[in-house]
Amino acid sequence: MNLLFSGVAIVLFALVAITAIRTRMALFFARRGKASTSASATRSPLDVYEAAYLAGGPRRVVNTALVSLVSQGGVRVSSEGVVTPVQGFRPDKQKPVERAVIKQIKSAPGGCTTAEVRHNTVDDHAMRRLTTPLWRQGYLMAPADRVLSRRRTDRLLLFAVLATVVAVAGIVMRAQAAALVILAVTAVMGVACCFWLRRAMADPVTPAGKAALSEADVRVPVGGSWSSTDEIRLVALHGLTKLPDRQLADTLGRDTRVRVGTITTCCAPGHCGSYPGHSGGGSSEGGFFDFGGSHGGGYGGDYGGGMRRRIDIAASILNTPDLLFL
Repeated sequence: MNLLFSGVAIVLFALVAITAIRTRMALFFARRGKASTSASATRSPLDVYEAAYLAGGPRRVVNTALVSLVSQGGVRVSSEGVVTPVQGFRPDKQKPVERAVIKQIKSAPGGCTTAEVRHNTVDDHAMRRLTTPLWRQGYLMAPADRVLSRRRTDRLLLFAVLATVVAVAGIVMRAQAAALVILAVTAVMGVACCFWLRRAMADPVTPAGKAALSEADVRVPVGGSWSSTDEIRLVALHGLTKLPDRQLADTLGRDTRVRVGTITTCCAPGHCGSYPGHSGGGSSEGGFFDFGGSHGGGYGGDYGGGMRRRIDIAASILNTPDLLFL
């Protein structure tokens, strides 16, 4: 019996070690593959929405589109964060993200909140159209690589659970201390490697993408005035905290509640699909673990946001709005 426990402990330890190493190597090569190293030489400069996605994810893209539409007179944003369309405005056909945002706004009678716009647009087909060329050119990790890596991290958790179960059984059956130690180390290592690798996966931008993003940077003018184009690019690269119109920036970022029927969910900074920027500027967009969403192979989502959603749902049931701002 002791020999059996020792054998199982060694096998589980080996599985965790091999899986973690394979996953880390796969992530390394996915970021520095052939497409990534040659991307800058084969592609034209980023447009504003491509730069926004690389700098801050889907949430940044939607915020950029909102600022652009406001500057064009296509939408109005109230002080409460409710967005309404301007009658007669037609968005540029060459800007599918703006068309998607307008479609979401028009679909809600009386307008919708900025949070609802972000929440409903991140999975729109326009976002998939935006991300597909980016990963094909090597600026983002390929969706297949991310899916495979996610599955491998799930296996690490499974191995950790198995090691824990076997360790408990070993304690009950008085297995050798050496086997129990190996099982304990395996369980801890499996969980630690899982979260370490998922953090490494959280930022899908490759070195080529970061290089392209650095070339698209916008410098703050000294003693000059902003044009609307400058403001849009500034939001794309650095987030709402750098928008010169502070009232508009505060309004766009203020509303953190999304109404879905009678349930309230959260689209707070750092959620609805965003991730840490690479442009060096501060951002109100926050960060993310992004193992969700359907666009671009899963760049987005709200990993780790389940607890806030539960709080929001409980608050709506109890009719205590103050809980929504915890």
